[in-house]
Amino acid sequence: MPEFSLTAPVLHDYSSVTDQLTAWHVPKSWRFWLRKHQGVTVNGEYRYGNLPVHAGETIQLNLSAADPTDYVHQVHPLNIIYEDKQVLVVNKPAGIKPHPNQPGEIDTLMNWVAAYLAPNPATSPIDWIC
Repeated sequence: MPEFSLTAPVLHDYSSVTDQLTAWHVPKSWRFWLRKHQGVTVNGEYRYGNLPVHAGETIQLNLSAADPTDYVHQVHPLNIIYEDKQVLVVNKPAGIKPHPNQPGEIDTLMNWVAAYLAPNPATSPIDWIC
């Protein structure tokens, strides 16, 4: 499972961890994921989102991407904009969800991309979808 960690100093006092993440423009969906998986630590320890953070403290965000085998592979034509050994850029059709919100959910771009990449395991890990 691909992992990503970001450590940054807090430069100003904030009334909550959530306010700091919002000031850093962390998307709402990521803030939810971080809260659900206790992915935010302050000075090395988990801190609830409604508790304050102070200048001089250090926040670490710990994210992990789901294993691509967690996605139902659903064959569907893709509008591929660019592709090489490390990057796949596709045009997401309007009205299609970018990723499943529940296990087993289908009809999302992630399902389609997972099916497209499945024949090439060396390029299969899906690290990001925007």
